[in-house]
Amino acid sequence: MDDLERPVHTRLAPRLEDDGLTLEYVDCPRWSGTVPAALQCEAYVDGVVGEVAVELSRGAGGGVQFDAWLDHGVVATTRLVERLEGEGYSDVDCGRTAAYEARLGTRIVCSVRDDDEASHVVATVTDRGGHVQIEDY
Repeated sequence: MDDLERPVHTRLAPRLEDDGLTLEYVDCPRWSGTVPAALQCEAYVDGVVGEVAVELSRGAGGGVQFDAWLDHGVVATTRLVERLEGEGYSDVDCGRTAAYEARLGTRIVCSVRDDDEASHVVATVTDRGGHVQIEDY
């Protein structure tokens, strides 16, 4: 990682850890050094490639400041489990995969308990931002 990618990784990694994800690597295109600037970088998150948006601007005192966030590409399994538990399911198990690529139509099957009855739910990715629609069976 270069002099831009390292600080992006340092800032973004703890945010993703809060979602149960591990940021493995950040790969950004060459930055011209001018500000303001916006870059689309790739992030390798638990074996899945996602997109990171980076905005660079002039900070106080003339230095460069930036913000970075995961823009597209990843569904965090831990967040999906939390959502299902919040909707009243118990014993939620969505498998050992930490993250899935947010590809439209991707289906994630989870086993759950609903009113003490074993069941399954399917989370279908509805957009590249990682939003899912939940259907139970």
